[in-house]
Amino acid sequence: MAVPSVIIGVIAMYYNKVPISIYGQNILYIVIAGVISYFILSTEFKIKTNRSIVTILIAVILLFLTFISSGIEGVHRWVSVGPIQFYVGVIVLPIIIINLWKLLQIENWLVNS
Repeated sequence: MAVPSVIIGVIAMYYNKVPISIYGQNILYIVIAGVISYFILSTEFKIKTNRSIVTILIAVILLFLTFISSGIEGVHRWVSVGPIQFYVGVIVLPIIIINLWKLLQIENWLVNS
């Protein structure tokens, strides 16, 4: 869970006099992620094998697309869209994990697809 690391990061930024507009983003994003997670986990999904496989493939392609950009200081994890930078791994890896979990819920999913 990311909450302890966000709390420690916010405390460290507060004591180092980082503007609230910077560490406030961390608080906002963890709240948004919590709300999204709540709604995702509280709904029941009908598992569709083909949709899960396609979603995993799209997510992996998005991970590889990070190598197209020049990267930030040689690190190719970020994708810039205008002034906003996205850490693609944080966005797509949970999607991959959730869809793999869905596929594992189906018995003989390799045979069914």
